[in-house]
Amino acid sequence: LASKMNVESDFPWANAVIASPMVMQNSRIGGDLELSGARFSATTSFFATKVENGLILKNTRFDGELDLSDLTFGRLETVKGQDDEVVWETVKPLLIKSHFSANLYSRVEAYFRDRGEPDLADSVYIERSSQERSRKLSGGSVVVNLLEQGLVGYGRRPYLAFIWSLIFVWIGTWVFQEKRMVLQDSSAPAPKYNAFWYSLDVFLPLTHLRAGELWAPKKQARLAWIYLRIHHLIGWILIPLGLAAVTGLVS
Repeated sequence: LASKMNVESDFPWANAVIASPMVMQNSRIGGDLELSGARFSATTSFFATKVENGLILKNTRFDGELDLSDLTFGRLETVKGQDDEVVWETVKPLLIKSHFSANLYSRVEAYFRDRGEPDLADSVYIERSSQERSRKLSGGSVVVNLLEQGLVGYGRRPYLAFIWSLIFVWIGTWVFQEKRMVLQDSSAPAPKYNAFWYSLDVFLPLTHLRAGELWAPKKQARLAWIYLRIHHLIGWILIPLGLAAVTGLVS
């Protein structure tokens, strides 16, 4: 097929078997692009093709190289009656197989968001960011991408930062056990020590729970001193990052 086609009605390709390379680039389909049951054995490209109505992908197979870059559509459909989650599970492997296209991921994300499916839209964004790392990024950008994924789910899972924070505070309650701690002013009355409050105080940035002021690891507790610095640094990373994700500054 030639590029720059203009089809005013539906383009029915149900159950078609295409053994040779198929190119439909920069084309327009005025109705549905019906690919149910179709099988494409060689290179297939719908680059920059515009489908005005439905892109129907029920049991569609692409065995060869696939390019869906900059494809646009009115709706996505797999099997009539299936919910949007099934649609995403059907479309996801096709996006992974296709040449990477941030624009296409953005359109799929917007499609689910417009349909009132914010969780699915977030899943599309997370998959896009993950694929971008493996296909486009290198060096330090890969490290930053991995940290964004693991710590805040690329800004779409901010609760991850607070889960990690709870884990580190819990570790701190074990590291900063009372037997490893000493009151900094031995002449003052000794308040009751609580490992959890101390761990929380030295973890949270810009807090003044006073536990961190009153107590410190003993001089001989070298590992506690080392972990104290790490603990404090991680708190300065995780808490602002989590808050930035909640407010939408990380996305």
